[in-house]
Amino acid sequence: MINFYTGYVILNGARVQIDFEASQGKSQSEIDSVFLTELGKILDFDYLLLSEREVNESDEHPSKNPVTANNL
Repeated sequence: MINFYTGYVILNGARVQIDFEASQGKSQSEIDSVFLTELGKILDFDYLLLSEREVNESDEHPSKNPVTANNL
């Protein structure tokens, strides 16, 4: 069985809608992955490394302390 979805993102007030399909029984993260894969086919995006830092296991998880211009 195949499930059919429509998903969207709103970026700076512009709505981008994507129709996609996924096999029945997929988890939410698997459906999200399919959506993002389809979205990636129509958008150009890339990543820029802002900084690096060493994290010790005793430190908090880095995502809880994102690097911003204020804490570089």
